[in-house]
Amino acid sequence: GWEIYPEGLGHFLRSIARDYTGDLPLYVTENGMAAPDRLLPLGQITDDDRIDYLDCHLQVCRSAIAEGVPLKGYFTWSLLDNYEWSLGYDKRFGLVHVDFDTLTRTPKESWHQLRAALEGGQALSESLRAYPTLFDDLYCNMVAGGERSGDLAETMSRLASFLEASAK
Repeated sequence: GWEIYPEGLGHFLRSIARDYTGDLPLYVTENGMAAPDRLLPLGQITDDDRIDYLDCHLQVCRSAIAEGVPLKGYFTWSLLDNYEWSLGYDKRFGLVHVDFDTLTRTPKESWHQLRAALEGGQALSESLRAYPTLFDDLYCNMVAGGERSGDLAETMSRLASFLEASAK
């Protein structure tokens, strides 16, 4: 398997800011993992490995922000299960399960945990707490193709504000 080392992300963010970018805003544009999804009888999909992965990486991001790294955004890879150029359909990276035969999209447990955390719940530890409806807005803008509370740029701006506020 692939090594999972969240501290590497923190080290990278601190060294890039210190040695190259200074106060320029940084964005983690693609961070995620392939996780074994378990399909349950009532249609739920569990992916505990992905939840743990996101929790650890977001904690590292919060720490980097608290240390002065100008991290303004974090994008999970990926929103939807997709075709990976070197792995085909075998590995699933998405927060939303895609049935490749019917194209039915079903949010996984990681999706629900992030949503609950952003709404102020206890999911994922304290990494993503208390930013109401943000994850639903991302879903509506990126998956469902609809508008819930503004455009994608506005939603991403809200995410950047959340990351900054959560580091304080």
